[in-house]
Order: sequence, then C-alpha cells, then structure tokens
Amino acid sequence: MLVEKLHKTISGDTDLDANIYLPDGNKQFPAVLISHGFLSAKDEFADLPENIAKQGYVVVTYDFSGHGKSTGDRGYVRGDTHLNDAERALKLLFDQVKTDINRVAVLGHSLGTCATTRLITETELGKKVKTAILLSPPRKLSDSVSNLELKAYKFAYNISWPILLLTGKQIHLPYKYSAKDIYVSKDAIRKAESLNFLQKTMPINNYGYMIATIDNEKYASKIQVPVLVGVAKNDKLVPNSGSKVVYDAIKTEKKWFEVDNSGHSMMADNSSAQVETEVLSWLNEKL
Repeated sequence: MLVEKLHKTISGDTDLDANIYLPDGNKQFPAVLISHGFLSAKDEFADLPENIAKQGYVVVTYDFSGHGKSTGDRGYVRGDTHLNDAERALKLLFDQVKTDINRVAVLGHSLGTCATTRLITETELGKKVKTAILLSPPRKLSDSVSNLELKAYKFAYNISWPILLLTGKQIHLPYKYSAKDIYVSKDAIRKAESLNFLQKTMPINNYGYMIATIDNEKYASKIQVPVLVGVAKNDKLVPNSGSKVVYDAIKTEKKWFEVDNSGHSMMADNSSAQVETEVLSWLNEKL
C-alpha cells in the first residue's frame, strides 16, 4: 500500500516535531501512536512506522520535548511535560481525517512506555485507546543504575536546584550509553551513529521524575486494555526481569514475546523483522 509521509509541528510551550504516515485511500483506518525512549528520538524506530502504515494504519511518531528536533531543554524530562507531550501527539493522531477514532493503539519503547502507560490511564483522550504495545518497559529507572551511581546522582540533584533557579541553566552529566550499547548489529550501530539521534549528556534534574517518581509497575496495574509486551534478551539498558514485573502487573488480556540476537533498540536490530511481525499481528487482532 502506498503511504504519504507528512511533517507536522505540534505547537505549545514546546514545539514537538512529528511525522504522520497516511495510507492511500479515501476511507478511515486504524491508527497507532509511537513514543520513543530517553535521550533518543523518533528516528530510532527506523522503518517500523512506515511499514505499519503500509499495512493500512495511520501512524504518528514524534520527538518528546528536549529530544530530537523538538524544542525544549535538551534531554530534560518532567512528569507533567512527559505526559502532556504524549497527549498532544495522541490528539494529532485523533485529529487526522483518515483516523478511525474507535480503533486506536499506542506503542511505547523504553522510557516511552512510561508515558504510554500513563497516557492511557491518566488522560480522558488516552482512555479511548483500544490496545497498547510496550517494548522494553522498565519497572523503575533505578533498576538500570548502580547504588553508587544513584547516591551520586541524588547528591548532584539536591545541589543543582539553586543553580537552575539562579541561572536558568541545567547541569548535565555524561550519558554512559551509546549506539554500541543498544544494538547488536554493526550496521545498525553505524546507521545510528550517522543519524546521531542519541544524546550524549543528561540533565541532573531528571532525577526528580525519572528516578524518584516513575513507577511503571503501578502504571501498568491500572491499564484497562489488552497489552503486548516485548523484550530483547540481550538488552543492556532495561533488565528483562523489570519488564516482566511490569507485565505481571497488567491485569487485562496480555501477551509476552522475546527476541534473540537483538539489543535494547530492537526495532532496527537483527530481529527487527520479528518485532514487526509481532506488532502487526497484535494490531491486526486487536483493531
């Protein structure tokens, strides 16, 4: 199926950079919102959004505030903006003439799953969604950080607020992960490095939301729609054990799948075809 790709800026306190994929045809289609992870961007999903659209779905991808081509403090994630960004993007999806508003799904990856689970349990628009897909969902972000790092991070966070209030500037720390940590495929690593969508530093003030607040197990326990959860066995960022806790917390219809020979960014790694098959199979069944 032919697909038209449109670029859209979602205006607000921050301007979100979004892509809309529209299937060819004068009718309404089921639709999918796709949300990326921390210090990443919509580019990380590679061909997945367009391939989903080719199967007859309206698809919206976007960059969170401070990520990718969106405006805002680089890499800064607050609880209110994280949810608001996802809600604004979902509204864009619902507003498309070709979207069948009774057949809408949401897909999140990594930290994007936290925005996704909150979106469909805490917002009125999100509660209209019919199904969710969570790829590499973290339980808590602290699961990916050592105790020593946590203590240092918390100390830096406690002294950073006066500086932020006085200067309006964030203090950044080096981010320890790179493309080599999220992919197994050498080709995928090279492509990610050429696209340069991963940020190399992170604001200390992320601690308030990302470490001290996020509880994806709690969010998942409130979900009222069917959920597909997928993980990569070679994930170096988000422990599979934490993702399983999130999965176990879901009380509705659910399915778990794992992919081999793939890193955290499974959408563009060696097992991307399997991920695409699992995602499309679920969407075709639930929408």
